[in-house]
Amino acid sequence: MKGQPYILRAFKKTNGQSQEVFGVKIYVMEFEADVDCTKVTHSPDALALVGGYNIACRGMGERHTFEGKIRFEKMEKGWRPNQNPDDIHER
Repeated sequence: MKGQPYILRAFKKTNGQSQEVFGVKIYVMEFEADVDCTKVTHSPDALALVGGYNIACRGMGERHTFEGKIRFEKMEKGWRPNQNPDDIHER
């Protein structure tokens, strides 16, 4: 994203599962992602967000690798992500 202190270098789906809960169709996707810092964030308050997970960019070119899950719910007009930051962690 332009203006963000990071760039997404790689994103890979590693697993997935379809479910139906109380009549609502749900899809849970597991993933891995690599993020490179494009600028330094100078304080803990200046953090980038990836799926609700905070990234501190301490140096340009610094790479962060994440794995996690994103849950999608089927709506009338398509699928909507329902993300919990606790489902993402840095490796």
